[in-house]
Amino acid sequence: MGDNNPQSMRGRILGIDYGSSRVGFAVSDPMHIIATPLNTVKNSSLEDLFDYIDKLKNEYGINSIVVGLPLNMKGEETKQTKSVKEFSTYLEQRSWKVILEDERLTTVIAKKEIIKQNKSPGKNKSLIDKTAAALILQSYLNKTNSYKM
Repeated sequence: MGDNNPQSMRGRILGIDYGSSRVGFAVSDPMHIIATPLNTVKNSSLEDLFDYIDKLKNEYGINSIVVGLPLNMKGEETKQTKSVKEFSTYLEQRSWKVILEDERLTTVIAKKEIIKQNKSPGKNKSLIDKTAAALILQSYLNKTNSYKM
């Protein structure tokens, strides 16, 4: 297994649900089995996001980032796909290992989870975003863990 597999390296993996208004974050456990929602921050500037990601890197020992890739139900790119790819490129330019993960239906699933908790999705957008980030990261972890078996 090569150096490209972030699971072969030590450190946790950060999951990101990148949106034009808000960005949801999640983190893996050290064994790369479980994704946990962390926080949602306002998307005010790239520099603020990078500062926050650097803070998470130091706090959690992050070695790679999984970013949700928005595709439509046919698997085609959307308007938001371009923004996510640009954001991912900026992360790579800052020497981050970035993996793009299909995020189809993660927001829908996150909203359903919020409703199950008897909470209003409209009043809990930040909870939806960090839950979506955890779902994106968990999808990636599940795929890579199945390769280990």
